[in-house]
Amino acid sequence: MKIDKALGAAIIAIIILGSLTGGFAYLNLTATPKEVLKEGAEISATISINFTNGNVLGPYNITTKNATVYGFLLEAAKPENGNFTVKATYWGSYDSMFVDSIAGAEGGQDGKWWQYYVNGELPMVGCDKYIVQNNDYIEWKFEVPAWG
Repeated sequence: MKIDKALGAAIIAIIILGSLTGGFAYLNLTATPKEVLKEGAEISATISINFTNGNVLGPYNITTKNATVYGFLLEAAKPENGNFTVKATYWGSYDSMFVDSIAGAEGGQDGKWWQYYVNGELPMVGCDKYIVQNNDYIEWKFEVPAWG
C-alpha cells in the first residue's frame, strides 16, 4: 500500500513537472525575440536632447555602427548633426559611462541630471551598455531623478 502511494505521488509529480516544462518550452518557442543585430551592422534611430525648460535639440535621425545609446549621443553631437559638446566620465565601479554634461548643461544643477529614455522607458543600465535597435527613439532629459 505504501509503495502504491509513493508510486502514485511520483507519477503525479512527473506529470506536473512535464506540464510545466512543456508550457515553458511552448512560451519560448512562441515568444517574439528582439531583432538580433550582426556585429558591425548599421542601425538607424532617432535621438533628441530635452533640457526640460522648453529647449530641445533635434530630433536627429542617425545611422551608425556604434549602436549604443552613448554612441548615438556622440553621433548626434557631431558638427554635421547637432554640433554640441558631450562630457562623460567612466565609472569603474559600475563599468559604465556617466554623462556629466550635454551642450553645456552640467549635471547637478538644481538637482537635475542627464537621464536617457528609449521608446519612452527609462532603462536601468548605463548608456554605453544599452544596445539600440532599428527605429528606436532615444530621448535625453535633463531632469531631477524620480528616486531623489
